[in-house]
Amino acid sequence: TKAGAGILRFTGAGGNLTHTGSTVVQSGTLMMNANLASASVVSVLSGATLLGSGTIAGATAIQPSGILAPGSAAATPGVLTFGSSLGLGGQTLLDFSGTTRGSQYDGITVAGPLTYGGSLLLQFTGTLPEGTYDLFSGFSSQAGTFSSITAAGGYTGSLTEAAGVWTGTFGAQTLTFTNATGSLVIVPEPSAAVLVSILATLGIHR
Repeated sequence: TKAGAGILRFTGAGGNLTHTGSTVVQSGTLMMNANLASASVVSVLSGATLLGSGTIAGATAIQPSGILAPGSAAATPGVLTFGSSLGLGGQTLLDFSGTTRGSQYDGITVAGPLTYGGSLLLQFTGTLPEGTYDLFSGFSSQAGTFSSITAAGGYTGSLTEAAGVWTGTFGAQTLTFTNATGSLVIVPEPSAAVLVSILATLGIHR
């Protein structure tokens, strides 16, 4: 049990963590940059935070008002890997500063079932090129949905959901997150794309 307001860090230097019994992040922050090889369950309770770029083998649940944020507390992106199921019920925070998963934007890899829930906050240091960003990957199945998806920083505002697809238009770009794929896709805003096409047809370049 992680108790108290401080940060408990596990690094890879000590090898695998193989303790028996459950792992409970009761308060404060647990930073997992090692391999928690125990197959026992992991719970992040209300007000507590799970960070890191390591691996957690057991089934993991982020309880309401708990926080999941891959990477480090200094907003350095990373990929947090779950070897079993992951249930999201609190707030998931993902940071973006570029196009490379793990070093420039956060990712979550899940080997088992993924259940969406709680809120998702996407924090951008600026705008990004059009393309596909794999926020969640590897999951065997997915269920549920977020209560909200909000962008902050380079894009500011909320995405709206229709049948598991979240969409928001920010200036000249549209951001779309799809539950089934776990990916965020950034494309030109439709009217801007049409304008570019018309200009190209006329031989006019921006």
